[in-house]
Amino acid sequence: MFKNKKELFFFALMVIIFLLISMAIRNNNTSEAAEQINTVIEEQITLKINPGENIQQKIDEAQDGTVIIISAGEYTIDEPIVIESRKNLIIQGDRDVWIYGDRVDFQIFLIRDSENIFIKNIKACHKIDPKTQNKKVDPKRIGSVMDIDSCKNVTLENCELEGCGVYGVYAVNTDVLNIYGCYLHHNSWRALGLFNTGNVMNVVLRDCTIINNADFLEKEGNIHIQFEGKNVIKDNTYKVNNN
Repeated sequence: MFKNKKELFFFALMVIIFLLISMAIRNNNTSEAAEQINTVIEEQITLKINPGENIQQKIDEAQDGTVIIISAGEYTIDEPIVIESRKNLIIQGDRDVWIYGDRVDFQIFLIRDSENIFIKNIKACHKIDPKTQNKKVDPKRIGSVMDIDSCKNVTLENCELEGCGVYGVYAVNTDVLNIYGCYLHHNSWRALGLFNTGNVMNVVLRDCTIINNADFLEKEGNIHIQFEGKNVIKDNTYKVNNN
């Protein structure tokens, strides 16, 4: 009857909601029903991460289709946050969320072989450690803030990607990449690195601010970039000595 666990999950959720509505109607208390329904949906579909908790562990625990809310605060990581072979995930910062890499030689987010991934309201950068700030990052992609590889339909919205990230966004062989309302600055090689060896990669830049990077764009292969809204792209001549 059900093709997979996800279909079974949503069927069970609809049954619960129906029972709650029926009970509330019998008790003439529709407001109570609405409150109970919202609670069920939040508990079943949304996963919340609080400061001090392990972001990677929480993402690994989440089922495909989950909305992951990262609570306001600062999070420091010592290895990439990996999203691999996943579908229909939303990762959203609640107000002011900063994710710091404690070194320059790994990605903050590494997204591979995934589909319909949405990252919103996240600020991410590499910390500048005086002991390692002049370290050569090779290959350069491992110092990216966002590294997106072989995915379908990835959206970054209202994100700030900055610091010693060699690339703000590095994407390869990803059919659709949407970058909406993002602020990319002080990346030490390029704001964007786009590479494609297959069919066309479609990239949309909408209402973004891309300033004070070493350079704006590096691209190779069949890539179509569409500019929408009001993008500010200027002053990309920033230089540091870690490359």
